[in-house]
Formats: sequence, C-alpha cells, structure tokens
Amino acid sequence: MRLLYQYLSYSISLVSLFLLASCTITITPGFGKVSHTSSTAPMLRKVLPAVVNVFSEGAGRNCTDFLPKNPSIQKKFELDKNASEKCMEQSQGSGVIVNASKGYIVTNYHNVEDAARVLVTLHDRRQVAAKIIGTDPDTDLALLKITAKKLTELKLNNEDKKLETGDFLVAIGSPYGLDHSVSFGIVSALGRSGLGLEGYEDFIQTDASINVGNSGGPIVAMNGKLIGISTAIVGANNSNTGIGFAISGSMTKAIIDQLAKYGSVNRGQIGVLIDDIMVDDQLRVVITNILKNSPADKAGLKVGDIILKHNNVPILGASKLHNALGLMRVGETTTLEILRDNQTKLVVKIVLGARV
Repeated sequence: MRLLYQYLSYSISLVSLFLLASCTITITPGFGKVSHTSSTAPMLRKVLPAVVNVFSEGAGRNCTDFLPKNPSIQKKFELDKNASEKCMEQSQGSGVIVNASKGYIVTNYHNVEDAARVLVTLHDRRQVAAKIIGTDPDTDLALLKITAKKLTELKLNNEDKKLETGDFLVAIGSPYGLDHSVSFGIVSALGRSGLGLEGYEDFIQTDASINVGNSGGPIVAMNGKLIGISTAIVGANNSNTGIGFAISGSMTKAIIDQLAKYGSVNRGQIGVLIDDIMVDDQLRVVITNILKNSPADKAGLKVGDIILKHNNVPILGASKLHNALGLMRVGETTTLEILRDNQTKLVVKIVLGARV
C-alpha cells in the first residue's frame, strides 16, 4: 500500500512538471521600486516627501509641575528652592506640506500650543525653522510656514466627500518619533461628531494604526490624495486600539484657507440653540431657543422652526449645522430653508454676528 502511494505521488509530480513546462507563467513585477498592483509603494514614493516632523518647545510651566507632589522628590532635584523656575515644554508631532511655493504646512494646534520655537524636519533630513501663521484650537489645526526650496506638496481639497465606509487609506507620521512611518487601514466611519474631543468635529474614523506622534500627519487615499489630518486616538494610556480619528480634509481646507488669509478664524453666530428632530424619517434640526436681538431674532426665526437646508445643502442633524456655521466668519451671509408649523417652507437669509 505504501509503495502504491509513493508511486502515485511520483506520477502526479511528473505530470505537474510536464504541465508547468508546457505552459507560460506570467509573473507580475515585484514590490518596492517597481510597480505592483498590491503595493502602496508607488503612491507613497510621491506622497512621503510632503510629510514632515514637527518639533516645538516653549517655556511655560514651573519645573515642579512635572514632578509628583512629593517634597522628598522635589528636594532631590532641588527644585523646591525655586518653585517659580521655568522648564522647557517640548512636543513632537507630524505635519504635511500643503503649498510648496508658499512653504505652508498643516499640523495640529496641540503640537505647537504656546510654542516659542518650532522646528520642521523634512523627508530629506533638512531641518528648517517654522513660523506659526495662525491657529484654531476649536478644530485643533495650525498653519506653519517655512522657507525652503524643492518642496513637495499634498494639496488640500474636498476629496474626503467621495469616501465611503470601507475604503482603504494610509496614515503617515512620526509615532513615538519614528518619522515617516506608514500604517494601512480602512475608513471605519465618516462624519463622526459629538465625541467632545474638539469644539467642531467632522472626523474620519479609521483602524489604521495611529499613535502618539502621528498627530498632524496626513491620512491619504489610495490615489495619493489628502483626505484628512490625524488628530486623536481612543485607548488607555494613549495606546492604539484600532480607533483613530482624523479631521476631514474639507474641514481642514476651510479652516486653513482662513488662517492663510486672516491668521485666525473669526467665527460668527446666528444666536440660536438647536437640537435633533426626526421629520419624515429624516434627521433634521429644530430651534429650541433664540437669543434676544440676535441675527436669528432679527431675521424672524421662531422657536420650533425646523431647519432643512443650509446654503441649499440638506442638514442632517444639529452637529452638521453646528459645523457648517462654525466654518463661516462674522459678516458672511447664510441662507436657511425653514419648515414652520410642519406646513410652511421659508427661505431666510441671515448675516452672522459676532460671538458674545
């Protein structure tokens, strides 16, 4: 029986060799420096030079603030003799060049908060001092400027609006100081908000590995287009659990355009309190309160009015309207489509006023 089994095995092997010799096998070019349909390397060769490491430092806190509240430890370091002595705070994160000709770099606000000095390390290892053009703590975004030649850029766009849950993407940054690290994942969810991480939230959720140091780095689609900026993770002790968040590219573009032009984001308001409401099985927005003498009050809005559209775009929920208005400046005009008493549709134009 064993001899018969061996004989059959040898026969099958010989037949297989004969068949292989008589046919042509086409092998797709390999990975790395040649093209391959299963590799992100060709795309990353174009994208990686636009990604930078952002290092900042600033003197802002007492040295004793960094130590446990233990007199013996403070005495060991002799800091209790001068409790007002200042220590340098340091931060390291990531960024992406969005305009090569102007040297503009987008990063997270928390990477450069209270920074006295910001240093950028490029992909080719050049180190360049950066100037902070403007910041927006409410979205955790900042715009930097460097002066350097031969820069590569990833343009800000609205590419994220084409995304669907399940689309592939890559996250690039400097996790734990390991610059230009790349992780791969999918879009886990779109339009995440109400998480309490920022004042204005329109997050892309992803399972791509994002860790401390990735903050401010780009999230890129498989076509090499910038779709978001890494900003936060969910996990104990800042560990990765497969739940990361990126500020959407469209929100980033709206904020950075203002920072480049004005150096700040001067948000306007219409003076209403809003909440979610279901109308014909659709999530909409209902006005629950109106501030006296506010733009909304002067425009004739009423408590109970249901907001269907903002600037002709359907608004699905209070957080969406909150974000939409949060991207507009004082003095700009918004057009709202209103449903009143569940029967009358009105179109109301309102000029945004200053925050109070």
